[in-house]
Amino acid sequence: MRSKFAFAPLVLLASLIASGQQTSSFISSQDAPGQTVHYAGPGVTAPEMLSPIVSVSHPKHCNKLIGLVTLSAVIDAEGIPHSLKQVQSDDPRLAKFASRFISAQRFNPGTYDGAPTAVAVELTVALQTCALHPMPTGHDED
Repeated sequence: MRSKFAFAPLVLLASLIASGQQTSSFISSQDAPGQTVHYAGPGVTAPEMLSPIVSVSHPKHCNKLIGLVTLSAVIDAEGIPHSLKQVQSDDPRLAKFASRFISAQRFNPGTYDGAPTAVAVELTVALQTCALHPMPTGHDED
């Protein structure tokens, strides 16, 4: 028996929080090879999420999942999130969904002295979703 998850984000709260409000930049070969990444602070503005891409559906029978997920990420100079890592989650299923959801979003990039740049942020996502009940054997949907 296989279970399927249909997630319908109903609430999204994405707050960009400078990690520790550090003002210096850092280089991390693991997170952004050869790229300087900054924290928001003096001279550095945080990226802003554009209108979220949300798909809402309302299955009749599902297990409701509600909770918060905090992720760390680097939003590059083009406004694309990279290097997403879970910081905290109320439910492991929500964490996986939140990572996929944020990866699909686009941002106005952060700036350093007025020019677009990569900025490290923390994102808190509030989700109200549902997981479909397992399908009976023989009714395999793709």
